[in-house]
Amino acid sequence: MKLILSVSLLFALCLPAAHSLKPAAPPIKRVAIIGTGIAGLSLAHALENPPQCTAGANKKNPGIIPEVENDVQVSLFESRPSLNFEAGAGIQLNGGMSVLHKINPKLQANVARAALTLTYIRSRAKPWGSTEKSPFSTLLEIDLEEAVRKVGGKTEEELIIDGELMCYTIMRGALQEILLSELSPSTTNRVQFGMSLSGIEANSASDEEGIMCKFENGAM
Repeated sequence: MKLILSVSLLFALCLPAAHSLKPAAPPIKRVAIIGTGIAGLSLAHALENPPQCTAGANKKNPGIIPEVENDVQVSLFESRPSLNFEAGAGIQLNGGMSVLHKINPKLQANVARAALTLTYIRSRAKPWGSTEKSPFSTLLEIDLEEAVRKVGGKTEEELIIDGELMCYTIMRGALQEILLSELSPSTTNRVQFGMSLSGIEANSASDEEGIMCKFENGAM
């Protein structure tokens, strides 16, 4: 029994050392995002603002974010010649606003200013035989903050930040315009339009790992 325990203990002590001998994966330096829709632009912001950048953000002044070096170079490629901010319908943001707050509190505040707060939901129908005094029948009524607090736990923690319910409605084009305009100047300069992806292949032109994006206009 003592021998087995000793061997097991020796193996356990040596295991971390063995793992430490493995070569570390090279850090990601450049990221290509195909498409400048809400998802692509949000990803660009997430890469620009890694968690360590916003961990110590000033709650009273959300624009003040600790300076943390971020070596990821983000480039965005869009097949359309330009973006039409008038297109699209209204969308609802709840958990998404909580995520934007984690990515960049200033960005989240700007989106909130352009949106309408959503606090209450009422669903009604006009049934057959309704009268002028009572034309509608209520199907559903929800006080969103009350519902979130009732669930509690992680849901309440994520959807109520500094006493504010993270539920909004906003036009899709307005959200896209804010996400694009709030990118850093260096990333904005790397947003290219009229670039339709035609293929992806391994990067064999250099010793760097990764892939090469091929576009219909011949660019790589």
